[in-house]
Amino acid sequence: MHSTLPSDIRRSTLRLAVAAVIVGLVIPLLPVFGGDGLGKFIFLQGLPMRLLILYFLRWWGGAFVAVVGIWFLKRDRAGPAGGVFLAVGLVVAIGVAGEVL
Repeated sequence: MHSTLPSDIRRSTLRLAVAAVIVGLVIPLLPVFGGDGLGKFIFLQGLPMRLLILYFLRWWGGAFVAVVGIWFLKRDRAGPAGGVFLAVGLVVAIGVAGEVL
């Protein structure tokens, strides 16, 4: 499936996707908040490397998949890019719903 998007829609979609990836990469690097307010950064928590890797894979997995969607957009493949973005959105929505419930 190969479809061509107008350049202004393609650029705005690309900007939005890049902004989402940047936010997704920065969130796990913010300080961890606890009951007593501002906590330490994740690197200063004293966790073993194995748990740090799991923590970053959990948070950065969606961002890495979104990079694949951006790659599809750069190659002017709107169909696969839309599918990738939809899949990332569904996984994030299910994860949020699972934590809330």
